[in-house]
Amino acid sequence: MSKPTFEDRRKLEVKENKLQEMRTQSKMKRDVTVAVSAEGFYRTGIMCDVIQHAMLIPVLVCHLRFHHSLNVLEESTKYPFKNRALLQLALTHPSYRENFGTNPDHARNSLTNCGIRQPEYGDRRIHYMNTRKRGINTLINIMSRFGRQHETESNITHNERLEFLGDAVVEFLSSIHLFYTFPDLEEGGLATYRAAIVQNQHLAVLARTLNLDQFMLYAHGSDLCHDLELRHAMANCFEA
Repeated sequence: MSKPTFEDRRKLEVKENKLQEMRTQSKMKRDVTVAVSAEGFYRTGIMCDVIQHAMLIPVLVCHLRFHHSLNVLEESTKYPFKNRALLQLALTHPSYRENFGTNPDHARNSLTNCGIRQPEYGDRRIHYMNTRKRGINTLINIMSRFGRQHETESNITHNERLEFLGDAVVEFLSSIHLFYTFPDLEEGGLATYRAAIVQNQHLAVLARTLNLDQFMLYAHGSDLCHDLELRHAMANCFEA
């Protein structure tokens, strides 16, 4: 199969833009009216906006209980964190989402259908551009981004970035310890020792010693029910 020419790429870009425009047009959607009997219902005076705000109460209670429990973690580690947001970020697994109760889908549907709906102001393409998409254009856009010239807070809400940084820190500390512990050992031997020390199974033991598994935020699904997956998540949390 021959490589696509520049003209083929231009045609593909035009078609993708046309498809994007069709998706943002509200006339492509249709409203469905469902008739529901009012028999057995009572007029309480509670409107949809009150319900929408009430659905956020479990999230608020969960947030307050979690930060109150972090006092126990700080007492056990004997280190008071200056920035609790970083501590929460380090304990947040990528699978974690705000838990609304026994069935989160019910709460999300209620929040979508009650009270304030999706914004109708401005250009709809601006609201759609922040959604996650795949394709060569998205890849090119990501690869063309430059680093910031000044310190900027990240918008990512899980611990994978901190894990990336913590992995280097753990290897650095292990390298220093091995360097001074074995002054006559060559580079190959030091690398072998370090590779044996910095393993997920060992980091998971350290995480369990700190009881990090009792403070981790992750989705209660089938993914982390297996002990191997849970130990891997605990090791990543320890690095973060």
